[in-house]
Amino acid sequence: MHNVAVYTNRDYTFHFLIFILVILFFLFKKL
Repeated sequence: MHNVAVYTNRDYTFHFLIFILVILFFLFKKL
């Protein structure tokens, strides 16, 4: 169970970073 929780947390962080990159990309595209 512990390993699954750590893996899920890492996966969530990875998706969060991609989400931020996408937002930055659209912001720079507007400029």
